[in-house]
Amino acid sequence: MDTCLTPSGRQFDCKRGKKIGLKSCQRSEIPFAIDAAGHVVSVAYVERGLACNCTCPGCGGRVVAKKGEVVTWHFAHADVEACQAGYESAIHLAVKQIIENRRALLLPPCNVFRHPDGDCATIAKMRFRKEKTHHFGDFEYVPWTPSETDAAYPASGYAVLPGRLVKFDEVIVERQEGDIRPDLIGVLAGRRLYIEVAVTHFIDNEKERRIRARDIPTIEIAVEPLDHGYWTLEMLEARMLEGSSGKAWIFNPKAEAIAQQSHIARKMEADAKEAARRQEYEKQREIYDREREERARVKRLRKEAFEKHYKPLLEAEFRPYRQGVSTIVVKFCPSNVSIKVHRRFSQPLAEIVGLLAKQFGGIYNAGQYQWEMPPNEDLFFTLANALKDRGDLLLDSLDAPDQVKRDAVLERLGLSIPWRKSL
Repeated sequence: MDTCLTPSGRQFDCKRGKKIGLKSCQRSEIPFAIDAAGHVVSVAYVERGLACNCTCPGCGGRVVAKKGEVVTWHFAHADVEACQAGYESAIHLAVKQIIENRRALLLPPCNVFRHPDGDCATIAKMRFRKEKTHHFGDFEYVPWTPSETDAAYPASGYAVLPGRLVKFDEVIVERQEGDIRPDLIGVLAGRRLYIEVAVTHFIDNEKERRIRARDIPTIEIAVEPLDHGYWTLEMLEARMLEGSSGKAWIFNPKAEAIAQQSHIARKMEADAKEAARRQEYEKQREIYDREREERARVKRLRKEAFEKHYKPLLEAEFRPYRQGVSTIVVKFCPSNVSIKVHRRFSQPLAEIVGLLAKQFGGIYNAGQYQWEMPPNEDLFFTLANALKDRGDLLLDSLDAPDQVKRDAVLERLGLSIPWRKSL
């Protein structure tokens, strides 16, 4: 696979469209040559063969203009083997000549994200497989137009600068500026723009650091080999002045300043929302804690009320001699003496309970499904003895506060100790 190094230090398949690879550009065919006047010329505008009087842009050797009827017209070396720099130098010189002569260039749109500290590399890596993006530090240059919904995080700032045709006051070709030697420098109203033409060699991270140190906006123009045929001067001129394809911003201080301001504003907004969210959370947490404490207090009061008024002091359960599920329960509580059918409703047992309760002025509590009478320990024993003396009921269980009280209850019921074994 033919690959090349991008500004972010990665490689792309040159033949399949992402970036251009070195092998695809090492061609023996040369699309442009240098004429006797030192101008870059296309093969269409010179004489055939050696009569073109042209030289190779890469090595300076003589070239012939091949203008046959089968192969696409091109230049080729006449006396020496094809040099590796011929194709790249031809494209370089042609693009630089067009921009220098026209003193104009259509700048591509500049779309920049300023991500939260430390998140840019991770976000760019996630997008890398789907979108061609370029990042440096916390700034990410993307080919689409960002919006608030595109920000990976609420605190990601962004800037959108539309593309425009710039007409320079001056175009300087390959002038050394400190440790930078850009292909072209466009000058407009005293401001400079670095223009790099990339055929096989793209701006690497080290060169980008030097560019950023000089704080000069920079774009890179990638001229990929065509799948069929060769570039012409007209095609390159249209690419430079009318289209944005192949052009990418490497560094735009104005866009990054706008994205930084957007990041600060959006981060403040995000922080405010997070603070409000946490404040609301703490408020809801406080309400929840109060409600939980109130529920615990109510539960405690209910328990205290139950133990004070409704916790049975004595409880006796009777069942028929014939083993059945239904039983009769008699309870003595601080608030009342109750009697009811327990476990499962039984009409015969319900009639027994009802007749017995009415004899002692019982009132039916429909909510508890039981008959209730005033609290009286003697009444409890009266009801328990009445059930025991029927002859068809058996004392099944007996609950009392302690063993001494339990034995006293058995004695008052006329049962031996242990009463279970005597039955």
